[in-house]
Amino acid sequence: MRHLLLAMIGLMGCRSGKLVMDTGSTVEPGSIAVGDSDRDGTPADEDCDDDDPYVYPGAEEICDGIDNNCDGEVDEGLTQWVFTDEDRDGYGDPASAFSVCEPGEGQVQDGSDCDDADPEIHPDAEEICDGLDNDCDLEIDEGTDLMVWYYDADGDGYGDLEITITTCAGDPPEGYVAQGTDCDDTDSEVHPGAPERCDELDNDCNGSVDDGVTTIWFLDMDGDGAGDPGVALDSCDPSAGYVDNSLDCDDTHPGLSPWAAEACNGMDDDCDGAVDEDDALDAGTWYADGDADGFGDPDAAQSSCEMPSGYSEVAGDCDDANPAVNPDALEVCNGIDDDCDAFIDAVDPSVIDARIYSVDDDGDGYGSDTDTVLACDAPSGWVLDDSDCDDSDAAVNPEADEICNEIDDDCDGFIDAVDADILDAHIYALDDDGDGYGSEDSTVLACDPPFGWVLDDTDCNDS
Repeated sequence: MRHLLLAMIGLMGCRSGKLVMDTGSTVEPGSIAVGDSDRDGTPADEDCDDDDPYVYPGAEEICDGIDNNCDGEVDEGLTQWVFTDEDRDGYGDPASAFSVCEPGEGQVQDGSDCDDADPEIHPDAEEICDGLDNDCDLEIDEGTDLMVWYYDADGDGYGDLEITITTCAGDPPEGYVAQGTDCDDTDSEVHPGAPERCDELDNDCNGSVDDGVTTIWFLDMDGDGAGDPGVALDSCDPSAGYVDNSLDCDDTHPGLSPWAAEACNGMDDDCDGAVDEDDALDAGTWYADGDADGFGDPDAAQSSCEMPSGYSEVAGDCDDANPAVNPDALEVCNGIDDDCDAFIDAVDPSVIDARIYSVDDDGDGYGSDTDTVLACDAPSGWVLDDSDCDDSDAAVNPEADEICNEIDDDCDGFIDAVDADILDAHIYALDDDGDGYGSEDSTVLACDPPFGWVLDDTDCNDS
């Protein structure tokens, strides 16, 4: 067995210019190391790791977490700081800094993200009016359109000049309005444009009290705040049951008034002269369903109290002329977006009849498992097999014969004599006594005979 191990050591190569000899010593030109366990040419008392032949003074430092050159430092000059980029916007969390050899997936060298959970927030983002620091400059909503709103306590559309809130331009916050000209925000009947009445108040906020004298009052028999235009009273002070408008279309029904919401009930709820119009509060939205497949065209919508003929309550049809195309259809290879998800054929991961093809660059009929594509039809130069271990060499594939050439010819993971299927390797026997005949008890399969080994294994006493 000792001779077999020495023979195997003799077959080993060299690294970093140092030759490992079968005598057990490591030498460089002109030198012999003494007490050198790892045979790297450096004595044990000078080697910082005498068990690793690739660690010694003067070795090249590589980024591997080891002091390769024995200078007391690890990976010096080879690492870099990176930051975790959870939201994949190209900017990392400054609190996540750590040092690596090479940035990995989800790691970046820029650590200036102020919100690494939101990909829309980073130093190059555009600041928008949303109450957030979108561009990470420690300012919020700077340079955007802001609006001052005024609190409207009485809901008359005019706010209190002293109670304001500033927000992004657009719709006002609940209870606020754009005008701050109310002179009494506790009374919804007092505001600019309100009718002046004989009540010792400046109803119209023009600085004068009771200017314009009398007011015409209208009977509000149903108490909904809207008066009957046919029953009027001209006086300074209103009589009980009268209001200052004549907007009621049915003063016997408290649910019908100009400020009531139109509902689908066969009545003119909002007193606009129309019954159950399309903008009724509970009107449905219907979609034209030309192919009668139960899904309507989202671009052909209509609101109404009753569903029109030829419409559906469900949208989502991307081809309303083809009943086989709708969100419930199965995607198949036919050049059509069958299921209306904006993906066609093999581009759609839900396609049921596409196949995975592998590129066959060397044209040997076997493809690479590292370059595949889902397709309805095989692209030119692509095959269904993905078992080629070298797609640049047509002579290398699972059906090839293994031969002595330092290549895994048959793609089984074994090279040359390590592969039991090799055609041209030989069994060599150890010739320990050098008489040209080896022992059948010490054999090895190899492409070339190791030193001290022969093809003949008939020596009955190899010592």
